[in-house]
Amino acid sequence: PNHFDVRIFNERTVCAQEHHFSFRVQANKLLAVLRVELTRIISESKGLLSGVIGTYIAGICLVISIWQFSELEQGQSRLDIFGSTAADRISGLAVKPLLGNDNLALSSLINDMATFDEIEGISIYSVDDQLLAVAGNSALGSTLPMFSHEITVQDAIAGHVRIMINPDVFRTSFVDKFHRSIW
Repeated sequence: PNHFDVRIFNERTVCAQEHHFSFRVQANKLLAVLRVELTRIISESKGLLSGVIGTYIAGICLVISIWQFSELEQGQSRLDIFGSTAADRISGLAVKPLLGNDNLALSSLINDMATFDEIEGISIYSVDDQLLAVAGNSALGSTLPMFSHEITVQDAIAGHVRIMINPDVFRTSFVDKFHRSIW
């Protein structure tokens, strides 16, 4: 067990030559040298592997951050378009009831519109800022996004509409984004 034979063949010459070496090594010393070398190689590999894993995780985090940021911008854009369009449409629908002093029709109109998940609250005001009709949450001090549009009749301002939008409806969860990206 303490005697090792090593044979080296040189195939470059015209006829193969065999070199035979024989040496004696103590098994304990050989195992100690192998252990040290393997430990060094493994520790170097761990450092390299840690670096690769760290870079991979950082790359994934960067991609997710960019993806999330673009989704937030798109959600904000959808929210802005919806809010301004809804305020414009409701102001157009409120002209007749407002001219006819029909507060019941105004209330009915905004109560129907307030049933949409995107709309948190709607209020209609006269030209002198008197509240005429309200539906849902329309607190003026709220931090919810608010959109306002004038109610006009033949270029004269007859009142205005304020709509508060639920921003959560325009946000997409990470799981939903992931499902949308792969389908």
